[in-house]
Amino acid sequence: MKSLLSTLCACSVATVSFAQVVTEKQAAEDKSAISLSEVTTEKEDGSNRLYIAPGVGMMIMDGSAGNEPVYFSARLGYDLTDRVSIEGGMLYSPSISEERGSTSYSLGGVTADVLFHLLKKDYKLDPYLTAGAAFLFSNGDTLADQDSYGFLAPRIGVGLAYHINDNLAVRLEGKTGIQPSATDMDDGMITTAELGMLYRFGGSEKAPLEAPPSYNPAPGIIVDATPVGAQDVMILEVYINFDYDQTVIKPEYAPALNEIARVIKKATAKNPNVTVSVEGHADRRHKSVASYNQKLSERRAEAVKSYLVSTGCEGQKMTTVGYGFNRPKVPHDLVNGTPENRRVDVFIHGVGDEASRNELRQK
Repeated sequence: MKSLLSTLCACSVATVSFAQVVTEKQAAEDKSAISLSEVTTEKEDGSNRLYIAPGVGMMIMDGSAGNEPVYFSARLGYDLTDRVSIEGGMLYSPSISEERGSTSYSLGGVTADVLFHLLKKDYKLDPYLTAGAAFLFSNGDTLADQDSYGFLAPRIGVGLAYHINDNLAVRLEGKTGIQPSATDMDDGMITTAELGMLYRFGGSEKAPLEAPPSYNPAPGIIVDATPVGAQDVMILEVYINFDYDQTVIKPEYAPALNEIARVIKKATAKNPNVTVSVEGHADRRHKSVASYNQKLSERRAEAVKSYLVSTGCEGQKMTTVGYGFNRPKVPHDLVNGTPENRRVDVFIHGVGDEASRNELRQK
C-alpha cells in the first residue's frame, strides 16, 4: 500500500508541476491577450456548467478484503467556477470475492467530491485535484467479520481530463481513502483508479456584442467589438482578405489600419501605460490542418503589428499571438468556410471606461 500512496503523491506533484509549466509558458500571453470570451458576458443559464461522468474502475483494498473488484460509477457534476467543480454520484461492484473463501458479495457506495482545476477552462488538458468522501457498504462480510458493513471514507486524489470539444471529455483519475472505522483491514486504506467520460449539457453561449452604432470607420473591415461596460479595454476586429498562404496586407486595407493606429496613438498619448495585443484567427474547413493554420494566424497577426508600427505605434507596447481556428467567433462552416472567423483582433488595454473609449473614437 505504501507504494500505491507514494505513486499517488508522485502523481499529485507531477500534476501540479505540469500545470505550473503550462501556466508559466502562457503567462505573458494571458496577461496581455485577453480573449474575447473573457470580456463578453456568457449567458448564465447554467446549462453549460452541468455535466454527467460515467466511468469504470478498479478498487484496491488493503488487508484481507479479497480480490481487487471492478466497479462502475456515475456522477453528476456542476462547475461552480472555472476552477472549482462539485460532483456527487454512485458506484457499484457486482462481485467481490473473499480471500477466505469462494463467497461473492456486491459492493455499493455514494460519493461526493470537490474538484480543483489547475488550469483555465479553455485548455484542452485539464489536470485537477480532488477532495471528498465516499460511503461504501457491502451485503456480506467482505469489509468486516459481520453480515453487512458500511463506512464513511474521506478521500483525496488527482485526475487528468482531455477535452475533445466543448461538450465531451475523457478523464483518468486516482483516489485513496482513509477508513476511520476498525475492521480487519490492515491499515484502513482503499485506493481507486478510474477511467471515464464526461458529457457537458448545452454549450457556452455568448451574449450578443453591443458596439456603439456611431463608430463605423471602415464598414466590412473594422468592427468595434467592445462590449458596453467592458473594463479598461477596447476591442477592434479587423477583417482582411489575405491571398492564399500569404500575409501581405493589400493597399486597400491601409485606411482601416491607419484608423486603428490613430486610436492606439491617441490612447497612448492619454495614458503611457497603454498596451496592445494583436490576435490572429483562422477559418476551418474539412481538410484544414491545425498546425498550418496556427502558424498562419501567427504570421498574419505579426503582419498587422508590423504595419501599425510602421505608422508610428510603439512596437515595444505590442504583443502578438495566433490561435489558429481554436477560437471561432461563430461556429465553423466546414464546407463553405466562415469569413467571420478569418480575422485579426486588436485589444487595446488601459483605455479607461466607456466615456474614455467614446473620446478615442472621435477623430
